[in-house]
Amino acid sequence: MGKRELLRQCEVLIKAYNPKRMTVESHADEFLGQCRGAGEIGEADVAFLKEVLYGVMGYKAALKVFMTCFFNDMMARVVRSDYTMYTILTYLAVFRLTELTLAEFRKFALVLDPDKMVNFLGYLFDKKTLEKSGVVAHWINIFDPDYVHDTLLFNLGEASGGANNLVAELKAKSNGLMLAKQQSEERRGEIQNRKAATVPVAPRLTKPNPRRVPEPKRIRQDRTVADLSVERPSTPGDDAVEDGGPKEPADDDDDNINAHAKHTHRSSKPTTKVVPMKLHDTRSTKPKLERELEEKAAAELDFDRFKAPAKPPAPTAEVRYNTAAILREEALLRQKREQEAARVEAFEAELRDASEFNQWQADMRARDRQVRLDQIVRTRVLAKASAEEAAQAKASKLLDNRELAEKAGEESRSMREQSRLEAEMTLMKHRHQAKEVREVRDTAPKKAVEEVHQKRSHVRNEVRTDLANRLAAKREEDVKRAEELAETVKKLRAEEIAPREYVKEFDPTETAGLGLLDEMSLVEMKERLKLNKAQNGEAIDRKRDEITECKTAQRDRIADKFESIKQARETAALQHRQAREQAAARQAALEEEKRKAEEEQLLRLVDKLASKRADIAERRKHLAEEEDRRAKNNLYVGASEREREQRNAVELLKGAERMARNQQTKAFEAAATDEATRVKARRQHDLNRARADQAQRRLDAAREDAVREARDATYQMQKEEIATKKRMYATEKASHRERMERITHPYAKHINDTSIARARRYASKLPTHAAFA
Repeated sequence: MGKRELLRQCEVLIKAYNPKRMTVESHADEFLGQCRGAGEIGEADVAFLKEVLYGVMGYKAALKVFMTCFFNDMMARVVRSDYTMYTILTYLAVFRLTELTLAEFRKFALVLDPDKMVNFLGYLFDKKTLEKSGVVAHWINIFDPDYVHDTLLFNLGEASGGANNLVAELKAKSNGLMLAKQQSEERRGEIQNRKAATVPVAPRLTKPNPRRVPEPKRIRQDRTVADLSVERPSTPGDDAVEDGGPKEPADDDDDNINAHAKHTHRSSKPTTKVVPMKLHDTRSTKPKLERELEEKAAAELDFDRFKAPAKPPAPTAEVRYNTAAILREEALLRQKREQEAARVEAFEAELRDASEFNQWQADMRARDRQVRLDQIVRTRVLAKASAEEAAQAKASKLLDNRELAEKAGEESRSMREQSRLEAEMTLMKHRHQAKEVREVRDTAPKKAVEEVHQKRSHVRNEVRTDLANRLAAKREEDVKRAEELAETVKKLRAEEIAPREYVKEFDPTETAGLGLLDEMSLVEMKERLKLNKAQNGEAIDRKRDEITECKTAQRDRIADKFESIKQARETAALQHRQAREQAAARQAALEEEKRKAEEEQLLRLVDKLASKRADIAERRKHLAEEEDRRAKNNLYVGASEREREQRNAVELLKGAERMARNQQTKAFEAAATDEATRVKARRQHDLNRARADQAQRRLDAAREDAVREARDATYQMQKEEIATKKRMYATEKASHRERMERITHPYAKHINDTSIARARRYASKLPTHAAFA
């Protein structure tokens, strides 16, 4: 069996286990017995499945802790349906990796989804991640700390190198699968596009031969100037620069340089000097224009370019209304009209327009909404601060847990020592008991065997006696039963031998003669069914006409409602547009007021800062003058420096005290003003809410009165309608009875008389038959 199928069988085995129905061993034997009987798995696979089942159930607490932390930390990358698969792999990697070996575990990982395995292995084999997520702390609570650190984490750390290589291999595999999938999708898209697109083919024109461009000539950017102080023989071509004098075949830069070198070596004395010439400083637009013309011509000759079609116009959606939509909108419109009518009636009754109050209420709600938004921002800042505090608390909690783990380790070591001592004491006690048992073993078994033999003999005799009595009773009962069966068989055979006559005659014009009220013959039943069928046909035609008339009337009503809805929509659209414009104007006014208030606050702040700066400057000036005066006084009076410093300190303390007192007074005044404003606003808010609640209660009371009156009127109307229907039904029933009494059917009358006579005759014979019976 392959690794993938083996993991799938493990998942099925674990998911099918129900601890309330059976034990682990019974479940494993039953499930694996069925699979072994079907020939699906071998003995090695059976052993592996049993080991996985027992291990997962045995280490269930530790595995559950790891899976909880893993799914909490990696919830965006894993799915809950893979819980059992991750549990199996965790058990194999944490508790059985030494016996399984990393090579075998690698085979299991390679047959699964690479992305899932990359996330899982990266989390499992990272010791820091396990400690940070709390897995190690929970394992210490379940297992011994030494076992967790020295065995579990040590094995994971040793296998981390191979696990990292496996993760890299899985990442490469995942990237390869994604690339293959993307290429497949691209090829599929190319095939689809190739089916739909039409590529134009350029005409076979003669390609023009490239124009031969001569090699450029290098322009020498220096000129040779003769030294007038030295006389030298004139040589043709000495002061030829560009086009003055004989021209040289300047085919190459090296040739020009060599020619210039040869020319300079002709003279034996340094009679010339080289002066550079700036011939390239002038900008030329000719190459740019040539390049633009060539690009334009190449664009005109580009026949293979694909020209995309123009964007099609967006289709206009056609909205079709059905009867339900029209009725819903008409009900909503009727409700709005009722509200408007109630508002007008309230205005006529109270002579008060609440539009200004509603506008003020909307403005206040907008301001309250802004206050709530500010509170939300402040709450976010506080939440961020609390998150930082929580992180610090978590770090401190981690340190406390580590200290607690160390203490727990010490306690576990002491407990192990105590357990060892208790085991030695238990061993000594068992040895003493074994010695006593050996002393009694020689005599006690013989006595016990004799007692058991006597008890068994007595029980055997009782069982034999009881069995003999029961056999005798059973034989007597069988004899009686056989006699009864023989008698019953004789009676049945005698009844079967006696002959019986069964004669049944049928007349369709006669009834059964039982004397029932609605008793009739077959012919009469067919006649009545024919009459009833004709009446039902007439009723169906009449009902069909009524339904057609109702549908026509309903269609006309719906058309009228649709027209009224259309007019109401146009009116509502106009009102909404005006309301949006008014809201925009109000928003602009509020923003303008806010801007003006901010500007006023800024101006006040500037004035306050200017006055504070002026006060500081004045104070500094005063202090400087005081310092000068004090210095002069010290010079004149000859006071000691210590006394002068003490006086200065006292004066500074008094000034600082005055400043603090003034600032505190201003702060108290501002706080009192703010508190008074808030109290006033709160009082006004409560008053407005009370008024609104009172108005709402009045409106609700009026609505309840209207509903009660309408309900009473409806009840009275229904009562009158029911009474009318009852009178009509009684009248129709009486007239029907009269008509039925007047109707005389000859055949029905004959059949009825015959039936009555037969019934009377049968009733007169009934007592005689009863006596005979």
